Amino acid sequence: MISRRIGILHPQHIISILFLISGAIGLVYETLWAKYLSHLLGNTAHAHTFVLAFFLGGLAIGYILLGPLSDKTKNGFRLYAYLEAFIVLFAFAFPSIYDFCSAIFIDLVKDIPANSATYIVYEFALTAVLILPPTICMGGTLPALIKAIRSSIEQAEKDISWLYFINSAGAVIGTLIAGFYLLPEFGLKQSMYVAGAVNGLVLILAFIGSFLPFDYTSRTQSNASATLRVASPPLTKNRYTYLLFGVFFSGAVALLYEIVWIRLLSLTLGSSTYAFSIMLAAFIGGIACGSFLINRQIFPRIDAFTLFALSQLGIAFSIVLSLPYYEKIPYFFVKLNFIFVRSEDTFLIYSALQFLTCLVLMFLPTLCLGMTLPLATRAISDSVENLGKQVGHIFSANTAGNLIGAALTGIVLMPALGMQRVIELGLIINLALAVIGLLLSPTIKKKTFG
Repeated sequence: MISRRIGILHPQHIISILFLISGAIGLVYETLWAKYLSHLLGNTAHAHTFVLAFFLGGLAIGYILLGPLSDKTKNGFRLYAYLEAFIVLFAFAFPSIYDFCSAIFIDLVKDIPANSATYIVYEFALTAVLILPPTICMGGTLPALIKAIRSSIEQAEKDISWLYFINSAGAVIGTLIAGFYLLPEFGLKQSMYVAGAVNGLVLILAFIGSFLPFDYTSRTQSNASATLRVASPPLTKNRYTYLLFGVFFSGAVALLYEIVWIRLLSLTLGSSTYAFSIMLAAFIGGIACGSFLINRQIFPRIDAFTLFALSQLGIAFSIVLSLPYYEKIPYFFVKLNFIFVRSEDTFLIYSALQFLTCLVLMFLPTLCLGMTLPLATRAISDSVENLGKQVGHIFSANTAGNLIGAALTGIVLMPALGMQRVIELGLIINLALAVIGLLLSPTIKKKTFG
């Protein structure tokens, strides 16, 4: 009886648990790394910038290098387990690695001016050593799990959008746990060990999953009657190029909006760890909802390529709708301060209302942003055998856009243009992506010109 039940066990159940927890732990790691480096560098802004840059950079490298590897492996669960094993080992070794590297760093820069180019190069080198190894492995986990769960190219959109949703939902949880519980309760070093221990549970589950005889045939048959989106148009060279550039610029604009929202909301919420956790969780929460809607196959009569272009239009339109409310945010929080007495008893209620306010402000744009990656992946995928490589291309292009968008917005655009002009620049990019995509869509051409 037990073997029969295992034989029809749905792999998505285990994979969902794995990616939910690993999504949460990934954001916990990012928060802890930023705290470690801020203690050493003495500059919180620098630490967050370097950690974000190498966190995103490591993911992009992992997507592009390990995506093709997942196509060649026979057991996606086992590949995922190996990647998680390295991440766990690195987490437990991180405090010792940090002490060793920081001692070398302090010795190298003791006679170098803090703002010099040489000092910044050493900062980058230190961050690369501390952040890149585990984040490269993190970038390979999505293609590995897709290898474990995929059964057909038609099912790929639902698989990827579900994994993206569950990972984003985990990231929301991890952001709030790191900011509101782990650091205040355990401190920095012990929090890293707690994160590593929880990550170890993911590793154990992954190894168990790698030995279970999942029945993919029953999964395919059970989904045969499910409503799937109509097939995307043939992937010409122009459409392929558009999708890669589309997810790159969409990723850049996503971080552009995130930085603007964080700057805007921090004027009233402050810049504490609690406030930053609330804003980041609200941003990721909207993205999670967008990927969930794609998983539910909304607008099944519209192909993924066309819907990707329409999602860019939705981002721009929703930003325009939300603009009039930006100036009202400070007045809302002033009234909130009069309603609630700032005490330990009302802290969680007040924080929850702050979270809901941030979520409402960002919800529609981030909802559309959350649709883009699953749709682009479905539109660019032409065979289940090469899906890992294609997913790697899409996610690495998007993550590279995240990296460049964050760096340019924070360092160049915000000081030079200000919030309003930066938002307008983002709107122009989203509209351009929408127009180009719709012009390349044969579905739109057919309906427009008959």
